[in-house]
Amino acid sequence: MGDDALFVHEMGHLFGAVDYPPGNPLYDLDTTYSYKYDTRTDAIDPANRARIMKNKYRLLW
Repeated sequence: MGDDALFVHEMGHLFGAVDYPPGNPLYDLDTTYSYKYDTRTDAIDPANRARIMKNKYRLLW
């Protein structure tokens, strides 16, 4: 995964996805937005998936 998971992670931010740093209740989720698993998985948690889908047609520039 590595670089691919990081790419997915960063692209999701363009569409509203948020990170789960240590101390966040969602930090232990096996998702690319948890700093614990960010480069070990390309899974997207339901909350961030909803944010991404909500914003998928917005202009990026």
